[in-house]
Amino acid sequence: YLQDGLLHLPLTPDGWFPTGDMGHFDACGRLCVFGRKDNRFVTRGENVYPEEIEQQLAELDCVEEAVIVPIPHEAHGMVPIAFIRMKTGQDDCAQKVLPESMAQEIRSALAAVMPHYKLPARYYTWPSEMPPYRAKPDRLAWQALALNQTRNYLV
Repeated sequence: YLQDGLLHLPLTPDGWFPTGDMGHFDACGRLCVFGRKDNRFVTRGENVYPEEIEQQLAELDCVEEAVIVPIPHEAHGMVPIAFIRMKTGQDDCAQKVLPESMAQEIRSALAAVMPHYKLPARYYTWPSEMPPYRAKPDRLAWQALALNQTRNYLV
């Protein structure tokens, strides 16, 4: 960073650059980033990183991209909600909720690789007013949309 005309590198005392990314080193010493600290939410007493669920969704053959946001839940604190852009163009349909057969297929695939508390409570189609994000999604806008769509739904 440039401050007052001088180069400033804000490192921690042990030489790390604080990015806000969360991760761990694997057995081979590689850094595995699984989410950002500021995106983390708690459901059922467990930490959830939306990026981790999004990554698993993106690995499914039928999913083009996905955004996960939390919404409040009376019993669980927060629960994840999924917006999914399907490779088949399913997001262009008039329905806001992903058809049950597709949602169940996706849920089953996620359940094979993730704990139950990380599974989205609802699966929505990608709304036409939201562009593909390809970088960092505007999580506040997505969360507002999720809250609007779930206000009549008891999760």
